[in-house]
Amino acid sequence: MTTNGVMPPKVTVMIPCYNQESFIAQAIESVLMQDYENLEVVVADDCSTDQTGEIAQRYRSDLRYRYIRNAINRGRVENYRHTFENYTHGEWVVNLDGDDYYTDKHFITNAINNIRQAQQQTVTPIVAYLYKHDNLEQIKRQLPHKEISTQCLLLSGGSYVLNYSKIGRFGHFSTLYRRDVAFRIGMYMLPVQASDFHAIIRVILNGDVLLDNRTIGVWRVHGQNTTITALEHRQQETMQTFEAIADYARNFFSEQELMIWRKRMNRAAYYDYATTYIMHKRDLRALQLLIMSFRPSKSYIKLCFRYLFKGLRVSVL
Repeated sequence: MTTNGVMPPKVTVMIPCYNQESFIAQAIESVLMQDYENLEVVVADDCSTDQTGEIAQRYRSDLRYRYIRNAINRGRVENYRHTFENYTHGEWVVNLDGDDYYTDKHFITNAINNIRQAQQQTVTPIVAYLYKHDNLEQIKRQLPHKEISTQCLLLSGGSYVLNYSKIGRFGHFSTLYRRDVAFRIGMYMLPVQASDFHAIIRVILNGDVLLDNRTIGVWRVHGQNTTITALEHRQQETMQTFEAIADYARNFFSEQELMIWRKRMNRAAYYDYATTYIMHKRDLRALQLLIMSFRPSKSYIKLCFRYLFKGLRVSVL
């Protein structure tokens, strides 16, 4: 990717981890396999008490790689922020939790190539690249955009945020964001489960974004995922996150626009909460949520089957 002897922008992949000895090697190797030449990989071990550190240190001979062990256990969100602020040097940053992994060795190269091409078509800075948007055709029909390729669209960050409840679906590990913008506005500042969502949405509001329809990795679901546990508390934090985003977004939208946005986001979040609860629990509360979440759709019918037949050895879906 070197052009006229000029090195492409550095990209930093953060890998925060804590007691993930069963997964950390696959996470690290999935980053080190990337074909992007100007890569920085930072593993931030939050005082693991298992073999995570010993496994992670096996890769220290790779000049692109650094292993850091925190002096104290900072917790998930503080580890994100501490790592981002102190150990990332790339123009672009992406976070991969230590229990997830990438499957596409070209995803950084593809992103930077498309960013370079798209930046020639807009005077607004491109601040984020969001993978896994398999709804590009829907977006083309609904929002102003520029088609960079059959797999990639350019649109304004403000338009993306206002319509997030209908079209948004980015993941933390599949989003590259501009470090200078993120550092200026403060990254991972909200001490809640959805701190990454809060942080990236605020970055997105500061420029244009690229949406890509490719899936580049695996978000691993297991019994210790913080996203799956403490659902009631998670729902309360989600509302808190939306309010914090709305406070920041007053710099970009009218009060009327924000009121509509909050209503749509609250409605979508409630359905997501209900779906997650029903998918993982089978009690009276799940039945109540199933009834209250009624909507005439295929996804709702599948959810009903999931509730009725959960636990059966033979899948009905």
